[in-house]
Amino acid sequence: MHGFHAGNDWEWYRPIDLDDIISVQEQFTGLEEKESQFAGHILIQSGVSHYFNQRGEEIAKTRGWQIRA
Repeated sequence: MHGFHAGNDWEWYRPIDLDDIISVQEQFTGLEEKESQFAGHILIQSGVSHYFNQRGEEIAKTRGWQIRA
C-alpha cells in the first residue's frame, strides 16, 4: 500500500540555531478507513512528531497525515 503525503500543521516554539543537533520523536495517532473514487478504499494515517535540540528543549511539533491507497 503506497503512502501519499496529505499535509501537516506545524507549531514552532523556539528558533533553530546553526549548530543545533535536532532529534525527533514520532507517534502514531490514528488510522481511519474511507471509501474513495480513486482507489475504492483508502486509509488516512495520522501522527504527531516532536522535535528537540541537543539540550532537550522542544523546538517544534507537527501533526501530519498520509493517504494510503
